[in-house]
Amino acid sequence: MGIPTLHAISRAVEHLDKRGMKDQVSLIASGGLLIPGHFLKMLALGADAVYVGSAILFAVSNSQSLKALPFEPPTQVVWNEGKFKSQFKIEEGAKAAEQFLKSSSEEMKLALRAMGKRSLKELSKKDIVSYDEITAQILGIPYTFDSWVNEK
Repeated sequence: MGIPTLHAISRAVEHLDKRGMKDQVSLIASGGLLIPGHFLKMLALGADAVYVGSAILFAVSNSQSLKALPFEPPTQVVWNEGKFKSQFKIEEGAKAAEQFLKSSSEEMKLALRAMGKRSLKELSKKDIVSYDEITAQILGIPYTFDSWVNEK
């Protein structure tokens, strides 16, 4: 807590590696992960899994959020104690969650194939770059501008 998830995962992996504990601890990334690209970055940096909280909440409530608007936030439809929880259609929400997870999985598979990978196990820190120089230094990954200049 207190630092961006990207940096936290990199730091946690480094800490576990230094102590020879990486294979004994499951590292689950969480916080600000909304799209499959975010999930892949966390896995490339060394997370074993990702936890999606808000992304699933958005997916589940997407088609039902108008029930709460304009005066209440859409989450009032899906929260257990929300004002509009009685109007929430569970089956519709479950189907939306399923579609989000399936499409995320398919997008991740496409990205892996585009990188020439056959599975998530082949994904590593070497497969990502940063457009921000400081982030690249912190994570130990290439800075895209440097990569682009060196190719010219």
